[in-house]
Amino acid sequence: MENLKFKIILIFCILSSNYLVPNVLAQKTKPIDPTDFVTQFGLKNEWTDKQGGGYKNRLVPRYEYAASGSLAFRFELPVVANNVHTIGFDTDSGVGDLTTQIRWRIKKGQGFKLITGLGMTWDTATESILGGGKQVVKPFIFASIRLKRYKLMLFPYLQYEHSVEKDENVTDTRLIFFSPIIFKMLPDRYYTMIFPTIYVNQTLNDKVGMKLEIEGGKFISKKTMAYITPGFGVYSDVLPQVYNWRLIVGFRHFFK
Repeated sequence: MENLKFKIILIFCILSSNYLVPNVLAQKTKPIDPTDFVTQFGLKNEWTDKQGGGYKNRLVPRYEYAASGSLAFRFELPVVANNVHTIGFDTDSGVGDLTTQIRWRIKKGQGFKLITGLGMTWDTATESILGGGKQVVKPFIFASIRLKRYKLMLFPYLQYEHSVEKDENVTDTRLIFFSPIIFKMLPDRYYTMIFPTIYVNQTLNDKVGMKLEIEGGKFISKKTMAYITPGFGVYSDVLPQVYNWRLIVGFRHFFK
């Protein structure tokens, strides 16, 4: 309980630091909207402290090609270091699983957009410990909702994951997760995003878990943004998707 209280206090401190940015040099910046497809490149480093001990570090380059304003293709291929924290196992490192994604905007209206698509994780890791040991299909759908009155944007995101091919001794994946993402633009080109995520793992008898991530970032130019994202496991000590804590640092550059 004390550990949970500490996490909650830390989260509020992060949010407060973003909202207290001085207004003196405030500049108007167009809000981020992932439904406005733009060719972009990003790089992030993701450090995860895992439940049960050990850690995983992923350096993830991402390239997204916008074929049009309503169709985009995304590619990620991480470099992974995984420490299992078990006697007889050292830290292994190498290339992880390739992830691809097709995004299609199916509806665009005043203050509302709807996107669907299909993601795929390919079993490309140089060692099984650096990936999932399986190929996973990931259909998803999410919306962009602008709340002008509150100067907020909402991105409710729903995804289902199902393994279609796997190595021996690797469990199937049947996972549902929902993330009601909240975005707010702040003065002086700063912004913040809140990512609560709820998981339902059907493979583990519909076990439920939850994590919370908060991203704070800034547009360092009209086309480039840098960000930091701390995250914490909130509920469940049995789901592999829920960690103790995580820290992500990265940037995105938009070619527009």
